Amino acid sequence: MFATLHPEPEQVPVMAVTLFCPNLKCRSILQVPDSTRGKKVKCGQCGTAFFVPAKKTPVRTPAADQSESDNQTDN
Repeated sequence: MFATLHPEPEQVPVMAVTLFCPNLKCRSILQVPDSTRGKKVKCGQCGTAFFVPAKKTPVRTPAADQSESDNQTDN
């Protein structure tokens, strides 16, 4: 009897956020999962607790809205 090899299911890559510890005496480079954005984490080296910045969303300006509406009417 032969065993059949099943390929591993495709792993969905988890984006990591790279940041520095805010403690000026530590300044370790940290990588945390994207799911920790906006949450409080601790540095593994010095134990300093801090918030991971939330993801920025693009800001829509009135000028951008106007140029989009101009492009739609020029058909």
